[in-house]
Amino acid sequence: AELQLQRREEELENFVNVISHNLKTPIISIQGFANLLREELGPQLSPEHLHFLDRIQKSAVLMEKMILDLLEFSRLGRELPKLEEVEVRELLREVLDETKLLEQISRKHEKSLPERDKIAPVEFVAPEHLPRLRADSSGLKTVFQNLLNNALKYRRAEVPLRIEIGWQELPRFHAFWVRDNGMGIEPLFQKKAFNLFQRGPQVGHISGTGVGLAVVRRIIENHKGLVRMDSKPGEGTTIYFTIPKVEAGEEPA
Repeated sequence: AELQLQRREEELENFVNVISHNLKTPIISIQGFANLLREELGPQLSPEHLHFLDRIQKSAVLMEKMILDLLEFSRLGRELPKLEEVEVRELLREVLDETKLLEQISRKHEKSLPERDKIAPVEFVAPEHLPRLRADSSGLKTVFQNLLNNALKYRRAEVPLRIEIGWQELPRFHAFWVRDNGMGIEPLFQKKAFNLFQRGPQVGHISGTGVGLAVVRRIIENHKGLVRMDSKPGEGTTIYFTIPKVEAGEEPA
């Protein structure tokens, strides 16, 4: 059974690679022709036609993002984590700075919206002290980026968003969590939320690829850690993950 599962995973990896590479060129063509149409015929197009063109361009961007996410997911399945000394406080500061900048840019675009459609500012909470550990710096950064982006994306409009990052040192692991007071996830969906292309039925109107949490799971499992979710619809979600303690020259057990 284990051999069959491994073979299926390898087949999926090959399928992902082939499909991703084959889709790149047509998506670039769609984006190019859509941009050309807007430049050449923009003034002549009706508002309805401009809306259709906008939908085409947004769909092409989403498809391109999905391909990049799939390629990243596939790469993570082939490569072992490159362990190095990581100052988590510094790494998290970079992620938070980038996240806050993106949030500020998003809020600038909101200035023209009616007051009822504007989103309240975000409160970020992180511990003063965070560990120095051995991990794949790029992978750990991706984990925090994906979890913070999910919290921002699936917020509730009626309450100010609060995102808390936590850490606890255990005998053999470093335990982290990212907690929000967003939409939350239905219990039946939580078990498959870390699988590829899985998005809850209540978030269909929000742009996304359904790959982010699968990437998080793969990165943490590549470190021989664990990841799990605790979520309540209408109250929020907490993602917990662990990174084993390893010394220089060792591999995660």
